[in-house]
Amino acid sequence: MILHEKNSRLYGAVTFQERQERLGQYITVLWDAKPSSGREILFRYRQGSSRIKEMRRALPAKSPSGREEFNVIGKDYLQNGRILAWKLDLLSNGVTVASKQSYLWE
Repeated sequence: MILHEKNSRLYGAVTFQERQERLGQYITVLWDAKPSSGREILFRYRQGSSRIKEMRRALPAKSPSGREEFNVIGKDYLQNGRILAWKLDLLSNGVTVASKQSYLWE
């Protein structure tokens, strides 16, 4: 992690417990698609000691591009470990429009 990014993530965390709650992995997704309603990003991932989990983010209907952030931090990160495999899908009304995945994704 770049030092500046680490410092910005931990900014304001004074105690050891506050720092642990922010410890983890931050995934930033830059997207670009035709504006329409019903768009969302689906992020599926597997950690070291867990089953496949997923997070969803609805995208603004009128925006042609943007940035979304997914976080695996705190207790979840400390108990289950790092993300080992992941897959991102851009959905439009439930239909996959674009997809990207890690090498280890099944």
